[in-house]
Formats: sequence, structure tokens, C-alpha cells
Amino acid sequence: MPPFLNHPDLDNMLQSEGYVVLDFFSDDVKLQIPSFLSQWLPEHFDAFHTSHFLSDKKYKKEVHQAILALMKEPFSSHIQTDYFPVFANFMLKKGGCNNPMPLHADWTYVEEPAHASYAIWIPLVDTHPDNGTLGVIPYSYLLSHTIRGPRILQWEYPANERLIAHSGRLLSLQLGQAVVY
Repeated sequence: MPPFLNHPDLDNMLQSEGYVVLDFFSDDVKLQIPSFLSQWLPEHFDAFHTSHFLSDKKYKKEVHQAILALMKEPFSSHIQTDYFPVFANFMLKKGGCNNPMPLHADWTYVEEPAHASYAIWIPLVDTHPDNGTLGVIPYSYLLSHTIRGPRILQWEYPANERLIAHSGRLLSLQLGQAVVY
């Protein structure tokens, strides 16, 4: 696969472990986050909300474009020019609701393993176990090269909890950091 990141050491780690944490936003971009959030986030939402699943196509397109505009400088600083974003959206979870996301693999966007797709998770606040973190399983990208998506059974591990307990890592990130996987 051609490199994804402009940082060779981090790209090697990404290709090896399947994820990497990097300082993504500049200080200038971090200063824009509060006004960006007040403009685009819904005031009220359920325990889990994603703009990607809304029926309002106009709003989804506007959110996509607004996020890409905010990410233009960081994306060009960190990501190779051979890659382009497929979609950008908000995913919101309320803290304290005991609503963990089940173990899953993200959707397939390209024909694997001939091509690679990557996701970038960027919390817009500092994260910690009390308000939500992203959990990863290193090397888990090696588990499945099949079609993945909503309502498609990916795999059934009778030992999901053991896999999480043995290999899972919760990533507490600061505003401006990103997980690329």
C-alpha cells in the first residue's frame, strides 16, 4: 500500500499496528472549535447521535462541507495527496449514559485488500474514561477483509469481552489529537 501519512515513522506504526495517534490540529484550528461546534452541533440529541444517519440531506451535506473546510489545513499537513475524504460527520455520545459502542469493524469503502481506506477520529473536546474515549484493538485490521457495513454481521466472537480485556486500549485524547486507523 502507498503511505497514508506524511510522517514515515507514524505511517509505519499505522501499517503495523493498525492505528496511530497524532497531533492533528494546529493551535489556530483548535481556537476555531468552540464557534464551529456552536454553529453545527444539535442542541438536543439522544444518548448517541450521528449526522451521517439523519434524513436531512441538506444538513448532512452542509456538515460534511463544514468539517472538510475545518480539516483542509490539517489534512494536507498530515495526509498523502493520493487520498481524499469520502465523508465527514459528527458522532456524539452523551457521557454517563452507560452506552458503550459494541466491538465492531468500521465499514468497507474500497475493495480490500487490493486498496486501503482509513478513518480519522478527532474528538472536539479532551476525552477521558468519564466522558468517552475511543477503544482500539491493535492489529485488528487483520481480522477481516470482507464487506462491512451497517446491519451486516461481521463476525461473532464468543470471546469479545476477553479480546477487549486482553488487547483493548482506551485512548484518552486531547483536543487537537486524532486517531488514524
